[in-house]
Amino acid sequence: MKHIGLGIVLGLGLACSALSHAADPDQIMGYWRTIDDETGFAKAIVHIQKAKDGTYLGTVAETVERPDYKPAEFCNGCPAPFTNRRIIDMPLIWNMKPDPRKDLHYIGGYAIDPLSGKIYAGDIRLSPDGRRLSMRGKVIGAGFLNRSQTWLRESNYRPK
Repeated sequence: MKHIGLGIVLGLGLACSALSHAADPDQIMGYWRTIDDETGFAKAIVHIQKAKDGTYLGTVAETVERPDYKPAEFCNGCPAPFTNRRIIDMPLIWNMKPDPRKDLHYIGGYAIDPLSGKIYAGDIRLSPDGRRLSMRGKVIGAGFLNRSQTWLRESNYRPK
C-alpha cells in the first residue's frame, strides 16, 4: 500500500512539473536555426527574447553560409523601417504573444522575409519537447499567400 501511495504522489509531482513546464511561455526564448521552406537548407540563427512590452521578438544573430550560397547582407525590397537594413541584428519576428487558450502557441505576431521584403501575419507553435518551432503566416494584403517554416532549437549555440 505504501508503494501505491508513493507512486501516486510521485506521478502527481511529475505531472505537475510537466504541466508547469509546458505552460511556461518563455520556452520560446533562445537561439533557433531557420530552415528555408523552399530549399530545406538552414539560412540563419535567430535569437528570440522577450521584448520590453512583454511580447516576443526574434532578431537575426547570424546568417548561415554553405557551398554555392552566400547570404544576403541587407534586407531586399523591404518596407520601412527595414529598407536597406543589415540583416544581422534585424528583427525577423515581432509582437508574438502567448495564446491564452493554447499552451505552446503564440499569436498576433509578424515576420519578415528579408530576401523578398514580404511581411507575414502569423503564429508559432512550439513542439512539446521544445525543440521545434512551427511557423505559419499569411502575406499581409494577400491572405491567400501562405507560408510555413520549421525552426530548430540551437541549444549549444554561442554568439560570435
